[in-house]
Amino acid sequence: MATAEDGDSLARRHHTVVVLRLVLDGDGALSHGEVVDASGRARGRFGDWAALVTLLRSWLEGEAEKG
Repeated sequence: MATAEDGDSLARRHHTVVVLRLVLDGDGALSHGEVVDASGRARGRFGDWAALVTLLRSWLEGEAEKG
């Protein structure tokens, strides 16, 4: 059963578009990449998967603090 709290939680959610530009080597392994927002602005670069996660978290948490 839905509660008023559920509605408030859903109202605070929004969609975000993230574009990943990836450079892969000949074997398909990640060489490096870049995170780009929906307006085409580069948000950061990364050299491995762990750095991608760190970059995304930092950017999205910063966006959440603004809004």
